Amino acid sequence: MIALCLLPERNCATCTARQQKEWGCDAKQRPDGSWTDRALVPMEVDGAESWACPRRPVKDDPALFGELMSLYGLYAEGVLADEGGVMSQTVKYLAIMRLIHGTVNECRAAQMEKKD
Repeated sequence: MIALCLLPERNCATCTARQQKEWGCDAKQRPDGSWTDRALVPMEVDGAESWACPRRPVKDDPALFGELMSLYGLYAEGVLADEGGVMSQTVKYLAIMRLIHGTVNECRAAQMEKKD
């Protein structure tokens, strides 16, 4: 998610073949930890080295990403997925919403720093 905010130049719709090769748009990590079609230079994503474009998860499953963003929009307005309060929500849902919320806050902080 941070990639969507902090790397606006990485737009899948306008990415050229050269950029796809450089950024590892088709990179996949094998079970043994090695990479296929990896980027020219790795990136650090969530504290780990990655040879794939950080937008790859969005491209791989855009419907899931869209659903999560819709759920987060409601969550940010105080509307929870299930009836009841926080204690009625699944642990997985709350963990994902907290992760997205933290990422959104990081993006906002980075954007504010750019403005200064």
